[in-house]
Amino acid sequence: MPSECATDRGHPGVVELHRKTPTTFHVETQESHGVVFQGAVPTPASAVGSCLGVDPSDGHDADRSTGAAPNHAEDPGAEDAARDMDFALSPPHGNPGKRAGRRPRKSGDERFDRFWAAYPRKKSKMQAHRAFSHLAPSEDLLARILESLERAKKSSEWRREGGQYIPHPATWLRAQGWLDEFMADAYTPAQFAVLEQYNTILGEAGWPPAILAPYSVARASGIDDFIGFSPKPDMPERYFRYCAQELNPHDGCGFDWLIRRNVFLRIREGVIAKRETTRIPQWA
Repeated sequence: MPSECATDRGHPGVVELHRKTPTTFHVETQESHGVVFQGAVPTPASAVGSCLGVDPSDGHDADRSTGAAPNHAEDPGAEDAARDMDFALSPPHGNPGKRAGRRPRKSGDERFDRFWAAYPRKKSKMQAHRAFSHLAPSEDLLARILESLERAKKSSEWRREGGQYIPHPATWLRAQGWLDEFMADAYTPAQFAVLEQYNTILGEAGWPPAILAPYSVARASGIDDFIGFSPKPDMPERYFRYCAQELNPHDGCGFDWLIRRNVFLRIREGVIAKRETTRIPQWA
């Protein structure tokens, strides 16, 4: 149907209707959600422009439809604004697509894990962690704490009635329990192993047995000193086997005499021997 446009040509207040050639739209088939439309859907701007004889593709719409960059020559501040916008939207340095990994554990948490693993009574872990964090021990202080724990676990106070009298770890930390003095009343596993080796190897050769109880502080100290004579872990066993082959048992010469430092040196040098000539021992 022909479109009609109203103008006020001629006399004021008189409106004449002029017939105009109808606007032709590009015909194509569009499908959207199952509904078929014949022809392009006109926009309000295109319809008004067709009535006024104005091409809607001119001006700013042309820039937007063709993708051409706007002209900033007339407005010097527009270029600066665009540059600022580009800077604000630029991606950060590095790889933004890479997800950040888990935060590394702090050294204080790792030290607390070592303390918690060594403490014999696992009670109130959260309170213990708070007390440990407040203390914030250095590596040297943590080593002293762990060493004190080993002594405390061998004491009669902590072993009495199945460990019922062991304080909670938070209480022990706040009271600086690592400064307490603990008297061991039992041999350590390493000390006990030396006693067992002596009784097994030299007992068969006629040497007097080593008594395992009661506990002797002096004997325990002598065993620790004896273990330190050589860095080789199997030294005590080879030493006892050599003595069983090369020495005769004597009255008054038992375990405590055999592990003395001066006796150890004399046997190693061949001064104390069952025969006049003997080979130099290779166990030390």
